[in-house]
Amino acid sequence: MNSLMMNPSIAPSHPQLQVPHIRLCKNIRELKQVHAFFIKTAQTHNPNVATELLKLAATSDFRDTDYALSLFDQMPEPNCFAWNTLIRSYSESKDRPIDALLLFCKMVSDGIVEPNGFTFPSVLKACSVVARLEEGKQVHGLVVKFGLGDDEFVVTNLLRMYVMCGEMEDAHVLFYRNVNGIDDMKRMDTTMEIQSYPWYPSS
Repeated sequence: MNSLMMNPSIAPSHPQLQVPHIRLCKNIRELKQVHAFFIKTAQTHNPNVATELLKLAATSDFRDTDYALSLFDQMPEPNCFAWNTLIRSYSESKDRPIDALLLFCKMVSDGIVEPNGFTFPSVLKACSVVARLEEGKQVHGLVVKFGLGDDEFVVTNLLRMYVMCGEMEDAHVLFYRNVNGIDDMKRMDTTMEIQSYPWYPSS
């Protein structure tokens, strides 16, 4: 890693060969060094490089959400994966889940990239953590709008959101609207909290 950094002339010319160097980083300091190396070699315009830098900064064990945001802001046209990665990072942080909601609102209002089945679970998790029922209901409306009302992963996170916000009636309705038979119920990744309520059928 260090020899690569000190001699930019040995940088591989093929863009796909650069991504593994990013994945070798073991901490945020190394990631920033690699980032600086790619800046020196004029490779940060490469979307593969930019995406991999963002992914490690946002979701690795040594994540740094502020640094991830700076990388995101440097992307001329962040794709859906980039939006999802940063939203997920915020939703999983201890003190910044509200930022996941704010970033999601920006994503929707900009209208350049549509949210998908990987976007909503992170947004709903953020709603659950901060107990924002009204925002959660608005997100539910967008789930329907974007045609993801039958996505099991999304529905599971909707259920969790309603339960964690104490809205058991809506959770009840959603559960029976989306689950057909014992086999489907077993396939859904429902939490023990959901299973503990009287309307959850026993196997």
